[in-house]
Amino acid sequence: MKKIFTSIFTIFFLILLFSLFTTSHVSAAESALCAVNIGGVELTPENSLPACTSIKTEDLGFKIPSLGDVLTFAIRAFFVVAGLMGLFYLLLGALSWITSGGDKDSVGAAQQKIQAAIIGMILIVAVLAIIWTLEQVIFNRRICLGLSCPLTLPGLIKATDSKPFCCVCIDDEGNRGDRINAFTDSCENGLGNVLLPAPLPPLPPEAQGQLVCDAGSDPYDSNVMRITNLTGQTIDNLTTSTHRCTYIPDKIKKGFYKCQTCEGDQADDPNCQNGTFDQEWSIPQFSLAPNESKVLKIPARSCEIVQVDVYNSDVHVDDSPVECFNPRSANTNPAPPTRWPGGIAFMINQNEKGYDAAAETCIVPTSTVTPTSTITPTPTDAPLPATGAS
Repeated sequence: MKKIFTSIFTIFFLILLFSLFTTSHVSAAESALCAVNIGGVELTPENSLPACTSIKTEDLGFKIPSLGDVLTFAIRAFFVVAGLMGLFYLLLGALSWITSGGDKDSVGAAQQKIQAAIIGMILIVAVLAIIWTLEQVIFNRRICLGLSCPLTLPGLIKATDSKPFCCVCIDDEGNRGDRINAFTDSCENGLGNVLLPAPLPPLPPEAQGQLVCDAGSDPYDSNVMRITNLTGQTIDNLTTSTHRCTYIPDKIKKGFYKCQTCEGDQADDPNCQNGTFDQEWSIPQFSLAPNESKVLKIPARSCEIVQVDVYNSDVHVDDSPVECFNPRSANTNPAPPTRWPGGIAFMINQNEKGYDAAAETCIVPTSTVTPTSTITPTPTDAPLPATGAS
């Protein structure tokens, strides 16, 4: 019995050790292997690459289990079978005691079965409690051993340096988006989920111990923001809010422009453009563990200006380290590196495609109305109504 439980703890310890040092990440971006630019010349332009195609097995009514799903099922099944065996052994001991007829040897054997069953069930419950505490309390579900959350597998399988197969993601409107390596990456509505994230930009010393929200050098011309938790603590209740406005040439005045719901004093502000809240591209709540990053990539659609705000919805003091810190984004007051104004980071980008400069308006595709054909009745010979005799 002791050797069995020693082996179980050894297996879980090895899984935990590999998970700590070999966890892989996914970020939303273009693949560096498929977006090659030398001297300003695109060697892999979007129009030269085929469109990526994929089929979600969930849409077909079934899902192919991953290795993590299989191992999670095996681990949970092991504890279920162990519990049932302990209960069966306990009932077997009780039955032996009842049928012993008072014989000392039979009673002693029954007592040993009952004691072994009780000790085994206590050990099983203790192991379950320890694993649950590790998953939920110690690791905050970032590392799971297969009980309360699916098993976290170490990144033992790594991509080789073989030649990539590059393709272009297509969004719901049929527009070409990110370029990815089909062997390692995937698409989601025109955006690439790239296995290997882009390298972190160098951060100023002031960024240490902060929630870093990096929108690039110019937040008024950016569709990518990297959020990194350097506070040493898990930050909950992070929120992203996306608003979309109609494209207007030269509307964006850096340092002043906003695309949002303009209310109160901002209703008469010429630099505040009333936008439509995009719930689909907003995240009401997410968490970041220590040293964890999240990459947002939200490009503007045709004839559109989009603004994305990132903030902590919890109430804190103005200069709390769990509010967004600006490491390098210019055209903000105060200038970086410092806290974003109000702790709210933002990025704005625009897309002039579809704007008619002559008409000074966005071209909205209209559906062609097909005239409904009418049927002209054809006269037929019909008998005259009979009249009464006069």
